[in-house]
Amino acid sequence: YWGVALRILEKDLVKHQPDGIWAYNSKFDHRAFVNTCEKLNSKINPMADGIADIMEVIGGITETEDYQEFCRKNGFLTKHKKPRPQRKAETLYRYLNNQTDYIEEHTALADSRIELEILLVALGLIA
Repeated sequence: YWGVALRILEKDLVKHQPDGIWAYNSKFDHRAFVNTCEKLNSKINPMADGIADIMEVIGGITETEDYQEFCRKNGFLTKHKKPRPQRKAETLYRYLNNQTDYIEEHTALADSRIELEILLVALGLIA
């Protein structure tokens, strides 16, 4: 149930006191979270202060010639009129781990793990 999940999340936030909450493409996550809270008349919204977007800190990776060449070489380009290197989490993870055949599981835990790795590399906390 949504209310149970919110209470667990709220307890975890109180217990662990994170400096912030990060997500890949967090604008989507934040909007979905707020809309769900409103639709279900939730009195609790632990995400009211927002979610930091990992996509805002990946430029140090995606703007490198090495990353752009990786995307061109492997066909990881957008479908725009003028294709450019993808900025999807799956593509970044492929690059960081040199696994061109990696396919995202699209589960909460697996997505969280690859997004954490991307964030830590983007912030320079791991190589």
